[in-house]
Amino acid sequence: MDIYYSLITIIHLILSMIIAYNFYTAPKIKNNGALSTDLPFLSVLIPARNEEKIISACLSNLIQSSYPNLEIKVLDDHSKDRTGEIVRKYERKYNNIKLVEGRPLPNGWLGKNWACHQLANKASGELLLFLDSDVLLHNLSLNLIVDIFNQKKVKMLSVFPTQILGSFGEWIVVPLMDWLLLTFLPLKKIYSSKNRLYAAANGQFIMFDRKTYFELGGHEAVKNKIVEDMELVRMMKSLGIRIITLLGNNFIKCRMYSDFRSAFNGFTKNFFAGFNVSTLVFISILGLIEISFFSPILFTFLEPKMILPVSLIIFEIIILAMLSRHNILLRLVFFPIQILMLAVIGINSLIAYQNGSITWKDRKVK
Repeated sequence: MDIYYSLITIIHLILSMIIAYNFYTAPKIKNNGALSTDLPFLSVLIPARNEEKIISACLSNLIQSSYPNLEIKVLDDHSKDRTGEIVRKYERKYNNIKLVEGRPLPNGWLGKNWACHQLANKASGELLLFLDSDVLLHNLSLNLIVDIFNQKKVKMLSVFPTQILGSFGEWIVVPLMDWLLLTFLPLKKIYSSKNRLYAAANGQFIMFDRKTYFELGGHEAVKNKIVEDMELVRMMKSLGIRIITLLGNNFIKCRMYSDFRSAFNGFTKNFFAGFNVSTLVFISILGLIEISFFSPILFTFLEPKMILPVSLIIFEIIILAMLSRHNILLRLVFFPIQILMLAVIGINSLIAYQNGSITWKDRKVK
């Protein structure tokens, strides 16, 4: 028990230090009051498939942006709903919004990657911003992001939006994304270190320097990759290209899913592929996580000194809730269920990936 106690305590001391480090150093979008007026032409590129419920909010949000030099292109990826019709109404009203009709999906491509590839080839901007339909921006967000892009002299910038959580099903799944990101990765190191291990990006909001994007081969270089955002960032890190990943704060928000089923399926699609490790290593990581977080709580009733690692876990959850701008009490209450869901989704993702049964938006992905 003494060896186990020491190992668990050391693990949570390390994780607590990473989370505390992120609390103080993680790059965040902030408004310091001085906005640049010399802004490059920006292309906002939105791949959309069956997004009639959210595309209007996305476009209404974008047209309120204070960014002065902007085009918005939306690709209707063979939607079976009114997505194209809604975008067309905005196109008629605003001359910087254009609807792109998606071409048939070629062999060897995944749907979103193909949509992004088509959009990039239609874009005119010096900067290319790939934006998901469920992302909502503050009217100053684009100005602030481009300022950071220029000041930091990066070639790629990505943002993890503040996640809006509406239902119980979302609460027990969606926070896992921020938890994995901020518990195991010092976010600042993505920018400050050349080590390829420090890599993370979010395809919901990812911006490229146009020249660099096309020199790398763009989305064509990752055309058959499920987690294309991570593949692109790993590629850039391996080539020594400077990138930065930020937290959205109050400036960039997103409601990824509207219920448990969609959240579960969405995380299943990306989970195993996103780790980019062997099956054995993946299962070992899941097992270590479950043991590290569940066993201290269970053994507290048998061994009072286990209160130390339990206290560290509580500390971690509180700091993560503050970083994610979520209700602290709800994060504490739902955390045990979230950790259980991590294992369930992880195993389901592994099985689905190996069986070739991963689908998304009526398309087979793997």
